[in-house]
Amino acid sequence: MVYSMLCSLNFIHSANVMHRDIKPQNFLLKEDGSVVLCDFGYARAMPAQDLQVPKDKKMISEKLKQTKSVRESRPRAISPHVVTRWYRPPEVILLEKDYNNSVDIWSSACVISEILACSKEYQRIGFIKKRRQMFRGKSCYPLSPASSDTPTEVDHHDQLISILELLGKLSSEDMSFFSNENQKDYVKKMMSTNSKVSFEAEYCESDTRLAKILKHMY
Repeated sequence: MVYSMLCSLNFIHSANVMHRDIKPQNFLLKEDGSVVLCDFGYARAMPAQDLQVPKDKKMISEKLKQTKSVRESRPRAISPHVVTRWYRPPEVILLEKDYNNSVDIWSSACVISEILACSKEYQRIGFIKKRRQMFRGKSCYPLSPASSDTPTEVDHHDQLISILELLGKLSSEDMSFFSNENQKDYVKKMMSTNSKVSFEAEYCESDTRLAKILKHMY
């Protein structure tokens, strides 16, 4: 199932298309176990400059640092309010002007995590199905504040806080996608002191291979 999901993503990404709303409801499971990706209402073609994306994380970080001033001054070309909250990546939450198909990769990792959480092996070790989603924020500042009465206040159940509490401090490479120093300052303020979770340990009772995939997708 996971392989079929990733194949569908690879297909649309090879055609220079971002789905931008990856979630369980948009994957249709066929009788033979294969998966069909649906609902392309938020899908968009990627900007031309994102066609050639380096595969190595350090190379991506260096490229982002080199293009920081260009990205910061670039007018927004793609809409900010995309991806369902629990599957929304940090760059979308922080209103980054220039994101690419990596938003689909993050969302897919969230879906894969849910698949693991619903497996019999995972339930056997006492996992609560109601908590199967990795990041269950109740709000997502500034796109959807906790209260319309106090739109500038960040709730402690905010989506970004949920992410940082689980994944811990972001490295300099992780933060290289920021094109604005205000974004970086905001994340540092919210950043958890917890260390990054070990996905191998978290999912060892289910499938270590999938755990390794998740570690590279988040």
